[in-house]
Amino acid sequence: MGDIKALEEIAQANHDEFDRRWNIPGRDWDKFVEDMYSTDCKAFPPGYPPAFTRQAIAAVFKTFHERHQLHSKVHEVVKIGEDSFLATYFIKCTIDGKQVDQLTTVEVWRKENGQWRLHRDSWNSDFPPPTTSDNKS
Repeated sequence: MGDIKALEEIAQANHDEFDRRWNIPGRDWDKFVEDMYSTDCKAFPPGYPPAFTRQAIAAVFKTFHERHQLHSKVHEVVKIGEDSFLATYFIKCTIDGKQVDQLTTVEVWRKENGQWRLHRDSWNSDFPPPTTSDNKS
């Protein structure tokens, strides 16, 4: 990885793909996490215990509202290895076009089998976590 501008472009492109796949109606959370997260990923969601497997991360995501959409913008990127970086993102969350939350994430991305995957994922929220009854469309 070269200069910081190129790294920022990679970071934004990675999260654009994350958002695009997240925003697909009726998405398969297990497949989403399998494709987007490393095999030894860990996530630290607010209001939930740490999730140390892909299955645990997918279980957290399944509690979110079906129409919950993400719109991310990279804030800061730091190279932490030849094939990894740490990035901070600001994420606007919407349901039916109305903003329902604002997140800040701190993520470690690394290449795994030639693909960029989330290796560590931690975020905060300005709103309380959704309840299971809220995740239906």
